[in-house]
Amino acid sequence: MGSLNRRGRFSLLQEKEIPTREQEWYVFRRADLGDKFSYITTIDQDGGLIEESRLPTTKASFQRKFSALQPCRVAMEVGTHSHWANYLLIGLGHDVLVANARKLRAIYH
Repeated sequence: MGSLNRRGRFSLLQEKEIPTREQEWYVFRRADLGDKFSYITTIDQDGGLIEESRLPTTKASFQRKFSALQPCRVAMEVGTHSHWANYLLIGLGHDVLVANARKLRAIYH
């Protein structure tokens, strides 16, 4: 049976403890979503590279990869696949940041 997720939307995904943005993060992941393949980069708090991986840009491969990981912060750009990837990762307990590349300069200035 489904339930409301933290954004108030109905979800059929199993409820998990969802971390807050105020939580201290030890691992960050960047998802570069492509049409066929996505590249996942994992870094620590100091910016040190932990892992780089490539996986098919499908819901099944993201489910398999991210369900095996501890909740973390994941950043990605807005794009064709960012909508479903965002909701899938939130459902798995990750904190997801989807950035509009056109507005990034305004954010850091």
